[in-house]
Amino acid sequence: MNKVPLLLSIICFVIYRLLLYFTHNIGLSLLIFLVPIGLLVFNLSVRKRLSYSNWFLSSRNFLHERRTHSSESELDTELLYAKLLEVFENLEFDLLDHDENKLKMLLGTSTNFLTWGENIYIQIAPSSNGSMIEFTSVTLFGNTSWKRNDKNFDSFIESFESSLIV
Repeated sequence: MNKVPLLLSIICFVIYRLLLYFTHNIGLSLLIFLVPIGLLVFNLSVRKRLSYSNWFLSSRNFLHERRTHSSESELDTELLYAKLLEVFENLEFDLLDHDENKLKMLLGTSTNFLTWGENIYIQIAPSSNGSMIEFTSVTLFGNTSWKRNDKNFDSFIESFESSLIV
């Protein structure tokens, strides 16, 4: 559980209350909320681009909770990439961006009452037995994923395996 966004929100609220108490100026006091709101707006505006994956996947980014799973497949990388694109048409995730040259994909869930959305990064790499799939689910600006990151992986694997059955 990532507690940093919650702590940041609490700290901003305490600073807001202190500024309001000492200055009696609500406009000046509300300026403190520009920091978390700005981070949230930034996350929501760049989340649909694969080029910003370093921001969301960085271990130094303490605002996101992430979970990574790896899985091997006997399929070669190009065939696996094509198969995954086919599978994503039937998932609850939206294909937001992909790069066929780097064998990377970005999927996402929608923003709703319970979440700001999750980004799902998939990287395919060759391995000795065929291909390696690295699946990373990132919860945007939240103190807990409520196990959505793990559920995203389970849903992905279930859909992928069922697509292989003929």
